[in-house]
Amino acid sequence: MTLPFEFNQLIAQETAFLVKLAYEQFRNATWNLGTGYQVLGSLIAQQERFGFVALNLTTQNVFVVFRGTLTPMDWLADLSFPQVPHAWGMVEKGFSGLYQECSVSVITALKRVLGAPKVFVTGHSLGSALATLATADLAINGIAAAMYTIASPRVGNAAFADEFNVNGQVAARWRIVNTEDIVTTVPLATPSVGDILPPTSALARLLLPMRKFDYTHVGTAVNFTVNKGSIIENHDIRTYIAALA
Repeated sequence: MTLPFEFNQLIAQETAFLVKLAYEQFRNATWNLGTGYQVLGSLIAQQERFGFVALNLTTQNVFVVFRGTLTPMDWLADLSFPQVPHAWGMVEKGFSGLYQECSVSVITALKRVLGAPKVFVTGHSLGSALATLATADLAINGIAAAMYTIASPRVGNAAFADEFNVNGQVAARWRIVNTEDIVTTVPLATPSVGDILPPTSALARLLLPMRKFDYTHVGTAVNFTVNKGSIIENHDIRTYIAALA
């Protein structure tokens, strides 16, 4: 993995570690992050524990952490490809619905921290989509945060991506990607139907409505390539942790 100069490898390693804890402790009654962290709030959506906001007691950095897909309801959110309005454009309906249930908890937890802490937002897979929306939400509410997503799908349309990337709404926005991980390729980008099919063909008429979905990645990709011969293992959080080591 070749790391950009501004990319903080230690922060990336810490975010991946915390995401792994969110997976492992999904069914626990409380989040137990050890003596090095103070849990500031739990992030609940569709009555599931999706993650937490935690303060590193040594560095005073704050982490907003989301796990990825674990339940059938999570899969429904993953596959809700139609888009809904967002302040910055259009975003995937399932991702938006889940994050809206967490939004107040994220803001409330951050308000418990004195001063102006450094805030890092992270997640893996579906959790990366929620982390992207959380980063945008914080920017809209005047809270600066750095984003370190892991194995993220596309979240919104080109207008959303432009606000995120081009217009400077989010200064630090890293998207960690295994190039062999198929999850990072969905939802599909806008199909250029007219370039490959006669516009009057039946297939073109079928595909043209998909253009309105117009999914575009956000953030600066930090790529590595590990092929374990398995779609699941290529996507696994442990594969990403090993690559960041």
